[in-house]
Amino acid sequence: MTDANKHKRELRLRRHYRVRKKVAGTPDRPRLTVFRSNKHISVQIIDDSAGLTLVSASTTEKELKSASTATVDAAKTVGKLVAQRAIAKGVSTVVFDRSGFRYHGRVAAVADGAREGGLVL
Repeated sequence: MTDANKHKRELRLRRHYRVRKKVAGTPDRPRLTVFRSNKHISVQIIDDSAGLTLVSASTTEKELKSASTATVDAAKTVGKLVAQRAIAKGVSTVVFDRSGFRYHGRVAAVADGAREGGLVL
């Protein structure tokens, strides 16, 4: 990892920690967190009080891996999939955690897909 990339990662983690001071998942309203890499995007719904991941979805899964995985469309599909799984588990409202990433592009597409899937953000 070059110094520039290391610095970018540190800045993103600082932003993430700053947001996490205020955003926490409860049993009533768990936290929907997004991780974006250059090739994939993954989403988890987490109950922070119990320390449990309730639902997850990612472009590394077999059914989503057939198409391109680093696009806005793939991110929207992941958002819809995590919403379907969450509703099946009885979760209807979540708090959105962008993990220090800008709310733009693929991160925003995940949120839009989750809303289309029936989650209230």
